Amino acid sequence: MTVESIARKAGPYEFTEGASYPFYFKIFEKTDVYVVVTDDTGVETTIETDTDYRVVMNENQDNDAGGYVTLLQDYTGSKITIGSQVPYDQGVNITNKGGFYPSTLNKAYDKLTILCQQLVEQVSRCVKTDISSSVKPDELLDSLYESASSAANSASVSANAAEEAKKSAQSAANSELQAQSLYDSMEEQLQGAVQEATQSAENSAQEAIIAKEEAAQIVNQAVEDAVSQANGRVIAGRYVGEIIYSLLPVTVANVHLLDGSLLSAGGIYDAFISHVSGLQEDYPGLFVTEDEWQSSVSTYGVCGKFVYTESVSLRLPKVTGFIEGTLDVGVLGDLVEAGLPNITGNISQGVQSGGTDDGALYRSKEVINGVFIAGNQQVALYLDASRANPIYGNSATVQPQSIKGYLYIVVAT
Repeated sequence: MTVESIARKAGPYEFTEGASYPFYFKIFEKTDVYVVVTDDTGVETTIETDTDYRVVMNENQDNDAGGYVTLLQDYTGSKITIGSQVPYDQGVNITNKGGFYPSTLNKAYDKLTILCQQLVEQVSRCVKTDISSSVKPDELLDSLYESASSAANSASVSANAAEEAKKSAQSAANSELQAQSLYDSMEEQLQGAVQEATQSAENSAQEAIIAKEEAAQIVNQAVEDAVSQANGRVIAGRYVGEIIYSLLPVTVANVHLLDGSLLSAGGIYDAFISHVSGLQEDYPGLFVTEDEWQSSVSTYGVCGKFVYTESVSLRLPKVTGFIEGTLDVGVLGDLVEAGLPNITGNISQGVQSGGTDDGALYRSKEVINGVFIAGNQQVALYLDASRANPIYGNSATVQPQSIKGYLYIVVAT
């Protein structure tokens, strides 16, 4: 199962009586969506499910995500918006040595991705500051409000100054020279006030643009943080310690061929070595000594175990040939020797005994004139294939055919 990159919101839709309002994001329950009604004054109201609206889910949320909402009340003149409210919890519990289906992990990962998308939708409506800025979002908003208030006050002061200039000019009308001089003075003051108000407004507009850019940066950073927290140590969908089977060579530094290499502590391998060494207490069967590792490779050409030298190095398994699956964590990395079913049989033939055919052997019967001809001496022939090669009789089955490929392990984030 996968979750497409899609906004966890649908709408706003104009209200139409009897209409259905679709949404296209995956949900698990009908209660994973909520509906907001916005009236013609801009006031938003979250309405109640089953009382004010009903949710219908598509049957297959993996291949046809989403569904639609039908309203049970009249909201003429309003807009309808559908949002996501998947609960922020985690119900998957995987125990040691317990079996589970891949769909269990798929559902858990789907939910993590949905929660990230849900956070992205909410954060996209927030204000943020530069990553290097010491200004907090609340302080930025306060600064914008103060700038707007300052601009409004400046405009008010300018208007008052203009009014006072007008009154002064009228009161000085009795003296032409005095009035003209005073008028010129007041006009100059008025122009200065207008310029001040204009400059203040331009500054406020510039601050608003800067605030918008900073808000966009906050959203982008929040998205990166949300994805990072959900994925942990994921590399393009892979985890540290995960095995990758490939029919092509992989050349990125984050993966290493399972060729028995010795990885030294320090640099890119630190996190991987720390991760694997931390498994010793719970899974000691994953580890052998260097001598045991070398002995296995010398005898069989492979070894599925790790060798850990504390705080110094980690030797990878060396894996080639057929790989066998298991559900038992206690046998991870164990070697199963090559084997074939044994082939046995015997023929005992004599004049008196008549002889028997057994297993893989049989007698060629010579008949002359309808009469079976046998020799006078006793003959005994036995077959045991395991005497020729020890792989016969070492197994009850035959190894199936296989396709050769590279086996890599993810070693770094």
